[in-house]
Amino acid sequence: MCGIIGYIGKENATPIIFEGLKKSEYRGYDSAGISVSEGGRLMTVKAKGKLSALERLLEALPYSHLGIGHTRWATHGEPNEINSHPHLSTDGKFAIVHNGIIENAAELRRFLCDRGFEMVSDTDSEVIAHLLEYYYHGDMLAAIKSTALKLKGAYALAILSSYTDELYAVKKDSPLIIGLGKNESVITSDIAALPSQCKEYLLPEDNEIGVITEGKAVIYSLGGEPVEKPYFINSGTSDESDKLGYPHYMLKEIFEQPAALENTLAGFSEPDLPKSALSAVILCGCGSAYHAALLSSRYFSRLGVPVSVMYASEFRYCDPLIDSDTLFIAISQSGETADTLFSLRLAAEKGAMTAAVVNVANSSIYREAQIKIPTRAGREIAVATTKGFTTQVEALRLFSAYLTLKAKKITPEEFSLAKSEIAAAASALKTMLSDLKIYQKTAYDIFSAKNIFFIGRREDYALAKEGALKLKEISYIHAESYPAGELKHGTISLIERGSICFAPVTCADLKEKMLSNIKEITARGGSVYVITPFRETFSADAKVLPIPTDGAVYCAASVMQLIAYYTASLKGLDIDKPRNLAKSVTVE
Repeated sequence: MCGIIGYIGKENATPIIFEGLKKSEYRGYDSAGISVSEGGRLMTVKAKGKLSALERLLEALPYSHLGIGHTRWATHGEPNEINSHPHLSTDGKFAIVHNGIIENAAELRRFLCDRGFEMVSDTDSEVIAHLLEYYYHGDMLAAIKSTALKLKGAYALAILSSYTDELYAVKKDSPLIIGLGKNESVITSDIAALPSQCKEYLLPEDNEIGVITEGKAVIYSLGGEPVEKPYFINSGTSDESDKLGYPHYMLKEIFEQPAALENTLAGFSEPDLPKSALSAVILCGCGSAYHAALLSSRYFSRLGVPVSVMYASEFRYCDPLIDSDTLFIAISQSGETADTLFSLRLAAEKGAMTAAVVNVANSSIYREAQIKIPTRAGREIAVATTKGFTTQVEALRLFSAYLTLKAKKITPEEFSLAKSEIAAAASALKTMLSDLKIYQKTAYDIFSAKNIFFIGRREDYALAKEGALKLKEISYIHAESYPAGELKHGTISLIERGSICFAPVTCADLKEKMLSNIKEITARGGSVYVITPFRETFSADAKVLPIPTDGAVYCAASVMQLIAYYTASLKGLDIDKPRNLAKSVTVE
């Protein structure tokens, strides 16, 4: 969601910034722009739509060693050139790009308009550029500090001024990275956009200001004191951005799942636990991460304590009951999901033990949690998560098994068995992915549907929710999921001749119950696709999409990913970058 790039160095800034914006495309955006500084002037080009529209304007920019760029995902104001970033101050001396939301923007607009500043956009971000002008009296650091103290909400800012030959960065509750190379530096909101020549990077914390020059950065607190920061190695590899012959990143990432499962298993290390006794476990996430939490909650129930699953977007506002013996587990692919990060912080404030299941090391959630459980899925570029989801489920299962082992609820042999089952799942998934014809045909059968239902019980209900989400995310077909037993409590009124339903069935002890629910649908003229290793139970009443017994949960998830993928492909849609969606949701 939105992408920031800033460059200072010996090379022409524009092509480097534009390349960084291209690497951030997968995050989602609807407009883009670049500002550069040359000869005491700031020059800016902006465009609505894809980066190809911006690219046509780049010749208007002069050769410059200093600039900032942005891809915008609209929050305040419609997608258009005026609302695009960078935003300029009234005097044209300051340009800013901003990720996040300024919650007191309306108040600041009134403050500035009363003092003669003219607003031209509908955005919350524009006020920042005018505040910098208002507070600038020859000292950039002081102007940035005064501006930051006025802002309420979340922000990551890259700042350019014609008064200086430096770049500036400041952040609060939104990710920002400063990459350093030989005689050049880059500001970015996404580590994937760091150029390979930036061998190291710094991670400013909230309320810290970065003053960036060629190959150097000095970090200051808002009080003006220099802050020592650790340096991290940029280990990104270029082949992660290569589709390797696949038509879309999503399909590539579906096929990477067996290796991702193997890597997550091989990289799992038994964490140090601050406490051995737990009073409760809370699993918290958004979107697919919430579904992974819901699916995995039964694994944690073996601890013999209450286990709850909560949407991160709701957690902060429900006055959660937490004490020092509560384990709070935050789940996020990017490690920067705003709702999940804020929920983690609330849990920590209330004294809970905190754990993070994330895919990006050194992300905010990863850094702030006491216990770190990396998923090791590798970089995921498609907006609709695939290997991110399945490795979250795997990591949660491994973590829960370790906790139950430490609590003496299972034996070391049972813990080893859980790891063996995951290893077998990776192998089974690899075999399943060798023949795709049945999923392609299923997509052909359903791609013209307007509404599709997904049902399941227990773990399979979580799978049903994830399957429905995948289908509507990228095919734009209205898809809804329900606990199978709830159909007869109202929703079955929507079932009619021609209705389509998908039912993942991986729980052997619930297959007969699921058969009854499926019969309820087919008796009313609906058709059901059952994703299951139990072919013999359902073949007389439904269309069976068979999966292996080993790793049935992971295989069922992958089947639904493939069906969503091929359905969207038949409709000719932008699979990797579906409309209105962002890969990393860094605003509430």
